[in-house]
Amino acid sequence: MQLTLIVLDNSIAQIHGEVLRAPVDICSSAPMHLAAFAGLELHDDSRVYAKHTPPNSHCTHLFDMTMLSISFALSGKAQRRYDVNVADEKDGVLDATIYLDDTLVHHWLIRDAHIISPSSLKGIALYKGFFGHMHAHFVASELDCAKALQKGIMVAGARRWNMAAIAGSPADNFGPGINICHSYSEQRIHLGKRSHNPSRDFSDTPEQLLKFQ
Repeated sequence: MQLTLIVLDNSIAQIHGEVLRAPVDICSSAPMHLAAFAGLELHDDSRVYAKHTPPNSHCTHLFDMTMLSISFALSGKAQRRYDVNVADEKDGVLDATIYLDDTLVHHWLIRDAHIISPSSLKGIALYKGFFGHMHAHFVASELDCAKALQKGIMVAGARRWNMAAIAGSPADNFGPGINICHSYSEQRIHLGKRSHNPSRDFSDTPEQLLKFQ
């Protein structure tokens, strides 16, 4: 996915998104909802935008990218890079890290969808109530990274599925749940089909990651 955010006078002048690869064919229409951000002022609290345009009406990933892009615009920096690493589960535990511009921000251990380390976050669930806990513990870039790491863990979980084997099948045969996002909205999910060839393996060619091929 790609997202372009153009800022003028501390407001979002233009915003464009493109879905280059997605698990469901109807995901490609999700960028149309980004128009809801046009004209809004930049704000350092993402909850302001969630009140204006429901996150579940958007592609989850485009909404998250928009929030990170707004944070980037407010930072005044020339560039930013987030690196999320989620190892394969070992003995029931996931090891996950996020780096911001090569600096480690969070290192979590996860068991049964709950954080078990660090101790300050022990017991927090990765899903229900997660954002509230993160807002209570972190601010600014640490908060952004906590949210990004949670989504990285969620996306990494797709590795357990053989998506090629179910290509072309109805999208509503399994997934995150109804009305969780644009494609899984009640009015769309029954029309969607699993995409063909949605996966890429960059294990041996990490330099290809951002070439969008």
